[in-house]
Amino acid sequence: MKSYHLTFLFLLVCCTTQIEKNDIKHLHGYWMIDHVIAPNNEKRAYIGADEVDFFEVDKLKGFRKKVKPQNDIFFSNSDHVDFSIAFGEKNPLIVYEKNQTKWQEEVVALNTSVLELKDERGVIFVYKRYRP
Repeated sequence: MKSYHLTFLFLLVCCTTQIEKNDIKHLHGYWMIDHVIAPNNEKRAYIGADEVDFFEVDKLKGFRKKVKPQNDIFFSNSDHVDFSIAFGEKNPLIVYEKNQTKWQEEVVALNTSVLELKDERGVIFVYKRYRP
């Protein structure tokens, strides 16, 4: 029985990927939502969105804006949301602030090709790196 517990603990520790400060550089760039996972783990495709999220990051601060790709050119307005990255015991948080309103998203996964953000309702937005 002990060996099962040790095996489970080993798998839990080894399979959990911690997002480090150095990984935040991967957030910079263009991301498109691929699908959404509801709090009850129901997966839904994200269809019909013609906008892409652009994140600009410098150290632990940056901004996010919606852009529309068209023939390898990105169109946008000047509207954007400033954010900072906060590290705690768990995954990093993107803390947004606009017009004296604050909200946050947890960075669940981040690498060169995948981004997963969990909002305050528990909905996970799974992004793929946008490539024109």
